[in-house]
This record gives sequence, C-alpha cells and structure tokens, in this order.
Amino acid sequence: MKIKTKLTINAVVVLLIVAAVAVTAFLSMGFVKSRLFDLTERSTPYQMRSLEFQRAIQSTTADLVKIGAADNLEELALFQSGLLASLAEVKQAQEAIEALTGGEKAKTYGELKAIANQITQVTQERIQADMAAKTANVTITKNIRGASQKIGQLDSEIQLLQLKISSSFTASIMDAGISASNLKNLETAKSHLEYLQAALFELKQAQDKRTLNIAKSKITASISKLSHYLLSNPKTQRSIEILGGKMENLANLKESAAAEPGKIAVLSQEADTLYSSLVSELGVELEKAE
Repeated sequence: MKIKTKLTINAVVVLLIVAAVAVTAFLSMGFVKSRLFDLTERSTPYQMRSLEFQRAIQSTTADLVKIGAADNLEELALFQSGLLASLAEVKQAQEAIEALTGGEKAKTYGELKAIANQITQVTQERIQADMAAKTANVTITKNIRGASQKIGQLDSEIQLLQLKISSSFTASIMDAGISASNLKNLETAKSHLEYLQAALFELKQAQDKRTLNIAKSKITASISKLSHYLLSNPKTQRSIEILGGKMENLANLKESAAAEPGKIAVLSQEADTLYSSLVSELGVELEKAE
C-alpha cells in the first residue's frame, strides 16, 4: 500500500473520530441543558408552589379551629366565609402543583373540604341546641314566675278568707257574751298548764339540788303566768294557788335530807290530783267560752 493511501486512510479515521467526539459533546450538552432547565425552570417553581400549598393548608386549619369554637350563628357565618377563601387558596395551590407534576391528581383539597363540611355541620347543630336550651330556660323561668304570681294571689285570697272567718268567729263570741280577750287568755293558760305538768314531772324525778332548783324555777314561772292569764276566773285562781303551794311543799320536802319516801309519794299524789282538777276546771271554762 502506498504512503499516500495510508495517509488518506489515517486522515479519514481522524476525521471520523473527531466527528464522533463532536456528536457526543453535542448530545451531552443537550442533556446538560435539559437537566439545567429542570433545575431552573421546574424544580424551583415546584418548591415555591409547595410552600404556598402548605401555607394555604395551615390557613384552612386555623379557620377550622375558629369554626369549631364559634359561639353563635353570626360568628359561624363570619368564620365560614374565611374558611371558603382558605379552601379556594388550597384548591388553587393544588392545581398549580398538579400542573408542574404532569397532571398527577392530589386529594388534599377534597379531604379538607369534607372535613370542613363535617365541622361546620356539627358546630351549627351545637349552636342550635344551645339556643334551644336557652329558649327553654327562658320559657321555664317565665312559667315559674307566672306560677309564683298565681300562688301569691291565692295566698292573699286565703289570708282574706282567714280574716273573714276570724272576724265571724270573734263576732260570734261577742254575741255569746264572752270577750275574745278572755278566750285567748284561757287558751294561753291551757298551754302554760302543759308546761306546769312538765315541770311537776321534773320535780318528782329530780335526784339532786340543781335539778330541783331548775324544776322549782319552771313551776314558779308557770304558776305566775297562769295567774296572770286567769285573773278573770277567781275559782280557777284559787285552785292555782293551792296547786302552787302543794308543789312548793313537795320541793322543800325533797330538798330535806331526812325526807321520808312515803311523805314524798303522798305529796306527789296530791299534786297530781290538784293538777287534774285544775285541768278539768280550765276545760269547763273553755267550753263556756266556745
């Protein structure tokens, strides 16, 4: 083979190698350019859209919390308008990300919207239940006040009726020739007579000086009050004086260290008899007065 031919072949081979290198470099530059395009034109916008999407979700979450805490329908309506605006931002940000990812669908907006509807419905039902409870409370309070007024009116009518009955009763007593004052005194004396009976029982049961003194004080007080309320009944007054003296003798005898049980028993029996007699006399006087 001639030298010229060899040189020609070598030149062709070199040219082919250079051409291959040039093609490879061109293709590599195209690949690098496409990757650089992804980095500068696609990755950075995706990150920005992701941040916007996160902010929109956080704003929606805050609005959901506000709706859950609403106290009335006015607040609910106000917070609901803010929630709708936040959901619109979520939808817009989600659509922007879908456009960058080649149309890949996300479910975030749909899930947030469903949750928002549930929370709004539950909050509305809670507020309506609270309003119904308040309305019922007002109605019950009104009914109670009305019932109280009716009870007050009924009480006034009963008092008026009692006053009329009392007036009629007083008039009937005056017609019978017995004063109301005397009847009242007799009834009061009857109650003090019961106190005297209790004091007599304490006197008979007393075992020491202190108890005796207490019983004597009660007897003295009861005798004094009985005498006061029975001033207009001389016969009964005399019976009270006798009974008082008998009780005093019994007390003195029990205070004596040398007292005989038999004498104490006799005096106790006599005091009981006088007391029974006084009760009968007072009963007769009350029957006359009535």
